[in-house]
Amino acid sequence: MKKCACLFSFILIFLSIESCSKNKDSAPAVENLPETSLQTAQTPVTEYAFINSKGGLKLKAMPETEGESVCELKDKTQVEVLTRPAAGAEAADGELTVNEPVWVQIKTADGKTGYVLSRYIEDSLEAIDFIRKVEGSYNESGKDSDQKITIKYIGNKKFDVDANWKMFQSKNLLTAEEIEKSDFLIRSGSRDGVQVDYKLHFADGELNYDFVGQYWDFDADNNPINRRESRINTKLKRIESE
Repeated sequence: MKKCACLFSFILIFLSIESCSKNKDSAPAVENLPETSLQTAQTPVTEYAFINSKGGLKLKAMPETEGESVCELKDKTQVEVLTRPAAGAEAADGELTVNEPVWVQIKTADGKTGYVLSRYIEDSLEAIDFIRKVEGSYNESGKDSDQKITIKYIGNKKFDVDANWKMFQSKNLLTAEEIEKSDFLIRSGSRDGVQVDYKLHFADGELNYDFVGQYWDFDADNNPINRRESRINTKLKRIESE
């Protein structure tokens, strides 16, 4: 009887050990992953820009026009952009459009940091060359006239275009992408029954100007009764700025 009891106990112990062994084998293996594979941090991308100021530009210690200068930056110097302010800031002098960043923090190649106005830096040298090709005052080729078309770069890839004719004054804000097209239209002007469209386009390095005027004759009650059209197509000469 004792022998049967011992045999039965031995069988129970064996089955218990076998069960534990199976459970151990069926448990999922835990891999020791490399520590680097668990890291998701990315290396920040360095942003560069170029100074757009023919006469050089002062790097300011603080974002203040009258503040202390750190150094003088030469035209087309490459700099690292550290921070750009959020859109919504307005220029105190009113020269920039609303919601355009004003001050940008930069770092020079020799480690100096400071601030410059955003309109004095561009993303590429090609952008600076394009700005200087377009910006300026123009009048009819070979004529000394005070009637001019002035194109001024105001930053943020925007140009202020002013057709300053004696009879009509027309201003428009155009993007660089619009000016790069073959034709761009300045806002129409009207006065005393005359509707005028100014169309400009660059060709062979010159600014071409198309003037289209629509004139009306009026009856005794000052109602327009006839419409006549006048067209002028001419090349404009760039006037060197003073």
